[in-house]
Amino acid sequence: MAQPAQSLSGGMELLERAISFAVSAFGEVTPDRLSAATPCATWCVQDVMDHLNDSMSTIGEAFDDGWVHLEMDPRKQCPVAVLQDSARALLATVAVHRAGLTTIEIDGRAIAGSVVAATGALELAVHGWDLAQGCGSVRPLPEELAADLLRLAPLLVSEDDRPGRFADPVPVPADSSHSDRLLAWLGRKP
Repeated sequence: MAQPAQSLSGGMELLERAISFAVSAFGEVTPDRLSAATPCATWCVQDVMDHLNDSMSTIGEAFDDGWVHLEMDPRKQCPVAVLQDSARALLATVAVHRAGLTTIEIDGRAIAGSVVAATGALELAVHGWDLAQGCGSVRPLPEELAADLLRLAPLLVSEDDRPGRFADPVPVPADSSHSDRLLAWLGRKP
């Protein structure tokens, strides 16, 4: 089993897999589900879509520009077509930067591009799951993707991130799938 630090070197590949999973949830969105609740306590499906779009744009800009723009896109009511465009643009950025991960400046600190890619992968995969759940699709994260993200999650989500960005971990049986354990670690009830 790869150690977490070694797994970070494959951040761009992990990000690609997470994008693919998130994109698979886009097809679940229907106009009647936009205001449906999601596993994110205060967010509806539309809110998750808006957040996914902001996240994909921010990750892409980080790799293209070498720094993270902290201003969020003020657009709301992001339609599925915009999400699809954002996903395609991010995949193109990943392809360009696959060979040489750069250092990215975030809030005045230099962060390895592989860490940014792994963090983006966690963000997109889990919110892709949230989106699917909000649309009534019951499906786990792919096990291999979930296993890789689960190894990294303790490095990427600290106790300082709770309760602001993530809820407290949810208990699950020891023999739970990697998907269920990852989701539980991030405060979701699988």
